[in-house]
Amino acid sequence: MGLYFLESDGCVFMQYFSVVSNENSITIIRKNKTVRVDKVSIFVDQSLVGSMSLVDSIVINTHGYQPRIVQIQSDLLVNGKSFQHQEAHFIKQTAFREPSYKPGDILVSCDNVNGLPYGYMGHGAMAIDDQLAIEVAPDDPIVRVIPIDSFKKDHPIHAQFRPVSEQMGQNAVTYALQYLKGFEEHKKNGIHKPIFHFSLDTPLYDEWTYIYCTKLIWLSYYYGAGYQFINDHLWFSPEDVYSNCINNPYFELIYIHPNFKFYVDS
Repeated sequence: MGLYFLESDGCVFMQYFSVVSNENSITIIRKNKTVRVDKVSIFVDQSLVGSMSLVDSIVINTHGYQPRIVQIQSDLLVNGKSFQHQEAHFIKQTAFREPSYKPGDILVSCDNVNGLPYGYMGHGAMAIDDQLAIEVAPDDPIVRVIPIDSFKKDHPIHAQFRPVSEQMGQNAVTYALQYLKGFEEHKKNGIHKPIFHFSLDTPLYDEWTYIYCTKLIWLSYYYGAGYQFINDHLWFSPEDVYSNCINNPYFELIYIHPNFKFYVDS
């Protein structure tokens, strides 16, 4: 744990909060209750996660994300004088286990590698085992298997969802791998189907006309696992994947980056 500065007479280098971290949460506890603390703002890895009035403690769920630093800004009333206070707590990185992946885990990002700001487009892939995922991308080959670490490197602002039923996830993966095999056979025989395109002219259940990243996830669960994700607009976007999986009894949230957010309902 560490401390930045406090601009006040007699109060420099004092900590007014303690921070306790574990695998899934951060607990912030007010230590000195004789000093009035107000207008508390909490930053996790320089991102604002919340502001509040006077409280004794607060728990922030991290869902497996490994934060490096928690900064707390507040107003203090000491001896009738008001001061602005900031302290920083550094989180020990060895306290967390490595993330794990199972067949059917859905990886959905709100960022992408084509230059758009995060929160507007995103990308999706599905784990086929604990190291590999299947994805659809605009460059050849459009349907392919990639290392999960590659997805995480290209899309750090992402969430991971796991089907509660292992069989459901495995069935989705079986379909996805059969789809990949069909794609490779088409390519070998000179058949240029499917085409990468965010089509609004064909229904989601059309398998071989057009394909994109999150449509493969939809197809895999629809045909492979007998589960239909709800599509609220014209194409099944990464935002739709997130909205379908969050607070869904058939899926559990395994991990989410603290900056993960969609700004549009696409």
